[in-house]
Amino acid sequence: MDKASVESQLGTAQLNISDTEEIMRLRNLDDLKSRTELANALFAQFRYKEAADILSEVAGECDFDKELYLKIGGAYLTAREFDKSLKAHEKYLELGGSEQAAAYPMGIWHFFRQEYEKAADSFAKCLPCDDEMMICVVYWHCLSMLRAGGKLEFLKYYRKDMEVGHHTAYRLVVRVLAGETAMEAALEELKSEKDVLNYCIAGYGLYCIKKSKGEPAEELLDCILDKKDLWPCIAYLAAWNDRNGL
Repeated sequence: MDKASVESQLGTAQLNISDTEEIMRLRNLDDLKSRTELANALFAQFRYKEAADILSEVAGECDFDKELYLKIGGAYLTAREFDKSLKAHEKYLELGGSEQAAAYPMGIWHFFRQEYEKAADSFAKCLPCDDEMMICVVYWHCLSMLRAGGKLEFLKYYRKDMEVGHHTAYRLVVRVLAGETAMEAALEELKSEKDVLNYCIAGYGLYCIKKSKGEPAEELLDCILDKKDLWPCIAYLAAWNDRNGL
């Protein structure tokens, strides 16, 4: 399936893809189920803002569905519609949603807004959590504190025996921060990484570390931004944000 380009979704370029037959069919239907399916079909094409707009209309007709607002908030965050993202997350909490569940996306929201201490505070609210989530929290909390010029206090939650599952890219960066792995070794490992998501996560973390030390890092950022096939991932968006600003 063709995907919408990052330039068309976050920049000023025209949309580079057409509606699928399924999307065209669903556009002619007006029931809640079909409109939700339309939004999901647009998500599959990386058309996050349009999908979020449709889900927002759906949510207005079924105000009781708090989980829908969490999804809307994440979609608007991906589309860099920060005000709409915040309102959706606030609505989720207003309807009785879990503060812990909202903490991670709100941490990313503050990180993208360059409010790094607030980002760290939000990530801290993710605790307690299992190892797979914890390694992500440690990664983002530490990157937030690097940017804020604070102490990397969340390294205390890192253990060598953490069961991180598929979150190995987060662990690589945390190992560098913890002094277990040398930057040079991590960069060599990054060069051989074939998975685009893992490359973006590890690459962005290493970029942040190098930048915090005043070391040349723009080439590494360029390499991340070349991975356009998976531009909606958080690490890619963070890199895009660093390059293009608010």
